[in-house]
Amino acid sequence: MSQKTAVRTGSGLWFVAFTSPRQVVAKARSLCKTRAVVQNVFANMKLFLLSLLLVAWAVDRALATTKSGKKGAKRTQVSKRSCQTCELSKCPPVPHEGCPQGALKDHCDCCQVCAHVEGESCGGRHGKYGRCASGYQCQRPEKEVEQRRAKGVCTCKAAYPVCGSDGVTYSTTCDLLAASHRSEDQGHGTILQASKGLCEKGPSFVTRPREVWNITGGQIFLTCEVIGVPTPLITWVKVSVNSKMQSKIFVCELCLESFHS
Repeated sequence: MSQKTAVRTGSGLWFVAFTSPRQVVAKARSLCKTRAVVQNVFANMKLFLLSLLLVAWAVDRALATTKSGKKGAKRTQVSKRSCQTCELSKCPPVPHEGCPQGALKDHCDCCQVCAHVEGESCGGRHGKYGRCASGYQCQRPEKEVEQRRAKGVCTCKAAYPVCGSDGVTYSTTCDLLAASHRSEDQGHGTILQASKGLCEKGPSFVTRPREVWNITGGQIFLTCEVIGVPTPLITWVKVSVNSKMQSKIFVCELCLESFHS
């Protein structure tokens, strides 16, 4: 309990209240409890607001997914509207000699058409200008690269020479695939890529050595041209000297052809 004491001064009578130490401690504890309660309230409010934000984000994502799904469905419907009911009997026939790089279905997923190869058109809305065969890419003009509806030209992705399993060197992998399709159509099996680069090939003559005559003291030029993979090395070796004819006999080791000079 607080006590009041009257004090008289020149300005009047004043009452002074005195509080016991126990009351001070009790009030302090009460304030601490109140503060803790307030902190708990604020913490709960933060959690509540965070929960609301998460719910709002989830709802927004769900709406966005629904809209994208509707757009995708609309695009599919639009593409299907441009295609009539698939009737295989009305499909144009595939060339009798077959397709150079095989056949695939058209943009309506109905008729079999030849896949387009090097230099042929491609692209357009729903691939109306054609689709490139396996190993090719549809290259569009630089100004229209990002426009998938733009018309382009089929080009080979791997434009470097390769060696086929048949021992033949092809200028590109696309040429190898074309040869493989022809081989399969003829019943000779599939041609696979054995390695990148030219096929190894034994040396063969391009220019054979020939006899060369000259005046004593003059210069002569020896010719022997050979090709092969890897590149063959040509070495000239003097074999003997004929004293009667005053001539020298040389041989091209690789060419295995001898002649006089």
